[in-house]
Amino acid sequence: MAFSAQQMDSIRNLIEDAVAPWRKRVQDNENKIAALSEKLGISKAENTSLRQRMDEAKLRIDDANVQRDDLENYGRRLNIRIEGIEYEKEETEDQLYTKIKKSFHEVDIEIEKRDIVRFHRSAAPVRRGGKLVAQTIVKLSAWEHRRKAHYANKRARQEGKSFRIHNDLTRRRFDLLSRARDRLATKYADAGRDDVVPFAYADVNSNLKLRRGRTVYDFNTPADLNNILDELDQE
Repeated sequence: MAFSAQQMDSIRNLIEDAVAPWRKRVQDNENKIAALSEKLGISKAENTSLRQRMDEAKLRIDDANVQRDDLENYGRRLNIRIEGIEYEKEETEDQLYTKIKKSFHEVDIEIEKRDIVRFHRSAAPVRRGGKLVAQTIVKLSAWEHRRKAHYANKRARQEGKSFRIHNDLTRRRFDLLSRARDRLATKYADAGRDDVVPFAYADVNSNLKLRRGRTVYDFNTPADLNNILDELDQE
């Protein structure tokens, strides 16, 4: 049966009336989605900005911590830590001083009490090589003795002395130096005898260094250390 033009118009109108509410609902949903997408875009931008501000704040805090550590390190320049001095229960100050003086004498450094600002045990005693020993911290009064003590440690090691003289590093520097040594040990575990293997150390001012051959690098943060190791990878 064929429909007339008028009937066709009526059918179209009925279909349009039936579909119109659904079309409006779809349009409303599309508008809501567009609005949410816009808000989400703003939120992402805000989050990105917030993360950037947080990263910048963290960098400022890290820089402040490093600067504070540098000041603390400067205050420790005349300090040394001596490992391996024999420990006696209830030892007197004079007894400990005599042991310190004897250790210095063994590496040709002569000191008197006036050359020392203060000294004391700085760690619990441990048994090592059949003896009870404890770390001792000494603050020297003159840079001359501090410098001699720093370079005497190599001699103490070479001559098999029972003690070692170390820098009084801040905790941050000690941890960073330990990390550098661990990473170098892993990185060059398979190095041959003829390879020039880098090593990390603290100089007389407790500044951290990494040396390979005649090239010396300074590092004071984990980022510095990463950059040096990356540079070594490219050689």
